[in-house]
Amino acid sequence: MINGNGAERAQPSEIQPQAESSTESASTSMAEMPVEIRGPGLVQVYTGDGKGKTTASLGLALRAAGHGYRVFIFQFLKGGYYTGEVKSITNFLDKLIRIEQFGTGCVKMGKQIKISAYNGTQKQLCPRNYTSERDVLNCGACRYCFLIHDEDYLRTRKAIRMFREYALNGTYDVIVLDEITHAINKGLVGVDEVVEIIKNRKKGVEIIITGRDAPPEILEVADLVTEMREVKHPWRRGIPARKGIEY
Repeated sequence: MINGNGAERAQPSEIQPQAESSTESASTSMAEMPVEIRGPGLVQVYTGDGKGKTTASLGLALRAAGHGYRVFIFQFLKGGYYTGEVKSITNFLDKLIRIEQFGTGCVKMGKQIKISAYNGTQKQLCPRNYTSERDVLNCGACRYCFLIHDEDYLRTRKAIRMFREYALNGTYDVIVLDEITHAINKGLVGVDEVVEIIKNRKKGVEIIITGRDAPPEILEVADLVTEMREVKHPWRRGIPARKGIEY
């Protein structure tokens, strides 16, 4: 058949779907492959005063899950269900990635529960059944969730116990320690304990660390260190954090 430009165009029947590759059809996931084949688990650190540290770790988690890795995301000193990553993973990607927060919840938690159709322990019938309140809830400037509260130490200890178990047993192939440097610098967990777990983790477990002011001991044990440096930031022009972009 000839198209309007005089060039020959294939008939629909001539276009055949490509055969599925052997790698795509294989039942063995990357996580089940020997370490010698899929590579050693390394330690990556995303630090600095620029935006993008958590964002980078979430992108890596999504990539790893797509290849069959078992992923666990610890979020230290964070506790707002309104964040996009918690809603996306919990409602749509929970078979690929597990995420838990170990910080004080937002003072607007009541609305958050209605918005995300998620109450921290169970899902409602339809995770997409959002209410109209979803459009009016925005992260404000109260900074309540960024303060250190009495129970934050206990929450952090729980997270460290889980981290130790999962890292040493190899329960998860990729472990993200989001904002753990903040917990270290605030004295909620000792850097020596974190380094000890990292050094003794099961072979093949990848560790991702995010947060400002990563201690020298963390940088020393890392295989990759990326420092996010602020060049420009919209908040300096009075543009607040935007839903779906910053949180």
